[in-house]
Amino acid sequence: MSQGAPVFSGRLLVNFVKRITCVSFRWLLRFSKPLIEIETTLSWVASDNSLIIMSKKEKKTRFAPKLHIKKGDRVKVIAGNDKGEVGEVTEVFPDKNRAIVENLNMKKKHRKPTQDSPGGIVDISASIHLSNLMLVDPKSGEATRIGRKLVDGKLVRYAKKSGELIK
Repeated sequence: MSQGAPVFSGRLLVNFVKRITCVSFRWLLRFSKPLIEIETTLSWVASDNSLIIMSKKEKKTRFAPKLHIKKGDRVKVIAGNDKGEVGEVTEVFPDKNRAIVENLNMKKKHRKPTQDSPGGIVDISASIHLSNLMLVDPKSGEATRIGRKLVDGKLVRYAKKSGELIK
């Protein structure tokens, strides 16, 4: 079966869910109440007057893992140019697994002048990957891993080195 020119791209109402399916136009038009709506990437009309539908493969998402670092935490950089430096987390990006630490990983930003500011070259903190950061133990001041335990029916974070609870 040879494939012709692409006919359709977008949403298509069909009575089946398979990645690649051949259906004749008459059969498709016979059912006025489709059961399932699928998002198609591309469809063709083949030489034997059948419709070939390729649906998008739906991505299965797992649960989102809990991050060990939150906004306001004191962290130590364990890898990179600022290795060994300690700072406070000002912003966390969970979807990118990155965080901005105050006055660390400084980059130059060229700002355009506005009515409020004169513009010029400004230093800003760039994001650091979470794997390059470790929480600072509130008791000893050293970098530590964190754990979670139930206290009064709530999961709270604690420092593995000292056992101290982290707010």
